[in-house]
Amino acid sequence: MHHIRVGGEGADFFTLAIRERQFPEATDYWKANWLTCDVEVSAGAFRGAFGAVIRNEALDRFLRGLRLLYEGASGTATLEEPNWLSVDVFAEGDNQMKVWCQVSDNCNNLECNLALDRVNLLTIIQQIERVCTTYPVVAYPATKPITPCEDRGR
Repeated sequence: MHHIRVGGEGADFFTLAIRERQFPEATDYWKANWLTCDVEVSAGAFRGAFGAVIRNEALDRFLRGLRLLYEGASGTATLEEPNWLSVDVFAEGDNQMKVWCQVSDNCNNLECNLALDRVNLLTIIQQIERVCTTYPVVAYPATKPITPCEDRGR
């Protein structure tokens, strides 16, 4: 299992624990790129945990955005899976990052703000790179190619 933890050293965090491909035998783009995960959020007095699925190319897009922020760019890195997850990481000064997170279990929503230092981005980047190496994008749709996780953008 691979863990992706977004948050600083404190008690407030968002974590994805990637378990496996949802359809391990699938070879087509539409089924093979779903990953099962456990989600945990801790923000102030609030905590939540549930199981979900996420597309590995969503992690790849997030990874590319985090790399830019780590290198000093302004802007936002977004991890989004419609109907249950939205995480935005954006720069707030030279070394401070702000994270806005919204998770949903289809009935209830939790929105929170987390803080972290730019230096924490390197750990998050490395965690996502491990997931992308273990679960690379399988196949591509004919109409819209997506940069695979193996392409580190370097």
